[in-house]
Amino acid sequence: MTILQSLAKAYDRLSATGEAPPFGYSSQQIHYFIALDRAGSLLEEPQPWATDKKGKIRPRMLDVPYFGGRSGSKAPPYFLWDNSAYVFGMSAKENFDANARHLTWRDFHLNVLEKTKDIRLVAVVNFLLKLQDENYRKIFNKPDFFDKNFVFRFEMEKNFIHECNEAKNIWNSINIADSIGTGICLISGLKSQIARIHPPIVSFENPARIVSFDKDSDAFASYGKVQGANAPTSVNSASAYTSVLNKFLARESRNRIQIGDASTVFWADCAEANRAAEAEAFFSLSLAGDERKDGPKYDEAVAEKDRILPLLQAWREGRPIADRPELGAGIRFHVLGLASNAARLSVAFYVEDDFGRIFTNLESHRRDFGMAIDQDKRLPSLMSLVFSVSRHVPSILNGKTIWKVPKQNKPDNPTINAFVRAILTGGRYPKSLLALAVLRGRTEKRVTRFRAAMCRAVINRDYRIDSKLTGRPGKEIPMALDRNEKNVVYRLGRIFALLERAQNLALGDVNSSMRDKFFASASATPALIFPILVKNAMNHLSKAGKDPKKSRI
Repeated sequence: MTILQSLAKAYDRLSATGEAPPFGYSSQQIHYFIALDRAGSLLEEPQPWATDKKGKIRPRMLDVPYFGGRSGSKAPPYFLWDNSAYVFGMSAKENFDANARHLTWRDFHLNVLEKTKDIRLVAVVNFLLKLQDENYRKIFNKPDFFDKNFVFRFEMEKNFIHECNEAKNIWNSINIADSIGTGICLISGLKSQIARIHPPIVSFENPARIVSFDKDSDAFASYGKVQGANAPTSVNSASAYTSVLNKFLARESRNRIQIGDASTVFWADCAEANRAAEAEAFFSLSLAGDERKDGPKYDEAVAEKDRILPLLQAWREGRPIADRPELGAGIRFHVLGLASNAARLSVAFYVEDDFGRIFTNLESHRRDFGMAIDQDKRLPSLMSLVFSVSRHVPSILNGKTIWKVPKQNKPDNPTINAFVRAILTGGRYPKSLLALAVLRGRTEKRVTRFRAAMCRAVINRDYRIDSKLTGRPGKEIPMALDRNEKNVVYRLGRIFALLERAQNLALGDVNSSMRDKFFASASATPALIFPILVKNAMNHLSKAGKDPKKSRI
């Protein structure tokens, strides 16, 4: 099943329960509502739903009438909602004829609502007539309103005007599909109207599309086909997959986590809603940990939390959870990573599998990174592991050295994406993670718990996969000290640790320790450096041996 088919199927399931907008509507970010009385006058100045700690307006996702994406200087208006340029003719954009857009929006509504007798829609008509007065329009001449989206509310009613029955009937009568004729839809396989352009995905900084073609480009006009005809998708299917994807990507969504630059959404395909919610909750908490800063926490939002949290605790502690086979049985799970690229979206990764196998792969990932688990038996989030192999810079806080990752400094996205795929599929971790962990340890002269875990995980997974391919058992690196290990590199590491311990016992804390001076060179040229280290360490051992308290290393 393709990505778009999977999303369309998810839309069918969610729309049946009212969790996704119906056809002809879309969830859009709305910043303000305009409350009107019968005469079309403002009851109060438009107010935002909420603001964050910095005073920035936080929009609210509402299902509004939507005919698809629009572009160009003559883009058509939306019905009973739109941005400030269309609603009252003001915008902060340069070389942007906001007044012309407002006139288009006004004439469209005056024509469509000409014969209506509904008091709510009459209030909108009166409001548009009042806007012809320049003094009245000055009310909206505020930078906070510019380029924000507005809807209308009648007096003190709870619902918005576009949600009333008369508005719905009018919208259904004027909502003409933007199509380029009929054809076979690649998603549904049925003959239907083919969408000229697909609706945009609005959850990114700039609304973008997964499927799009330049209108006048010869490269995308093969065999005389232009725009949507290159990838024929029915109007209904295009609306379905974009609606559910916008829902999953919304800020308050519980089906979204951020992995690097990829906005990652996931969903379970299961006939039983409770079991699907359990699978999604477990996936979110196991992969993202408790570091989600946007959207509700799953352990507070899922009604089945008493069933999920014991399972998650058992997973964190490494205890078998074979008594819960129903968690993965019959559940098809999807994970999709999207990255924004100008006006288009690129698919960073996509994994579709039975949740039972994904669950097994998550357990394998937890076992491989056992060294990184903290005292609370929590596996660090994926991004915490990624940042551990990023460049750190030291800063002094209360006399202590604190290492931090500078902004915009992390491994490249291909490495992160390959890491995610390895976790979900049980494949090899990217070798670049091992190289980065070694490089950062040598450069910063710090081998952190996460970096050691990264090295161990990459090597052990390769051993395990190779042993399956060759039929010869491979020996994995243990988590604790193995006194019987005869590997030369392993024993040199133990010797280096003993020599540094001897220096510490003899001299105490020094400004430049053996590790600071010789770790990188000992790693690169051990045959040259270790004889020198052992010779120099004899003085340290002699001095430490004279003190009974320090006689044992």
